Amino acid sequence: MQQKCGDMVQTSLWLLSAKKFLKKAYAWLKKNWQLLAGFCFAIALFVLARGKFNISEYLEKIRDGYDKEIDSINKSHDKEIQKRDDALKRRDSAIDNADDNFNRNIIDLNERKKEIADNALKGENSNKEITSRLSDITGIDIHD
Repeated sequence: MQQKCGDMVQTSLWLLSAKKFLKKAYAWLKKNWQLLAGFCFAIALFVLARGKFNISEYLEKIRDGYDKEIDSINKSHDKEIQKRDDALKRRDSAIDNADDNFNRNIIDLNERKKEIADNALKGENSNKEITSRLSDITGIDIHD
């Protein structure tokens, strides 16, 4: 009878160990199922192809596709940089043109004001003429 009890305890311990192992295996499979699926797929592919499948050609095609994609990305980046540089040049050119026009207009306005002031000092023009000239320069309408 004691022999029977010892065997039952031994079997019970073995079942508990197996249960623990199966729980750990299930947890590992739940986390790493992709690895197991990839391994099974590779074995199935190897068995089905039986040497007909050349992995170096496949890897070369992948590498070529990658290189083409990188070249495309680099070309696209270079085009974007060129467009940005062109836009900055156009902006700088427009700012320079506006600056030149502004400076020309300021110089022209100062010359006209000086001419009017010189004429006023000479006394050659009446107040109405001076006012009308200032009106022409500034663009302000004068109402009597």
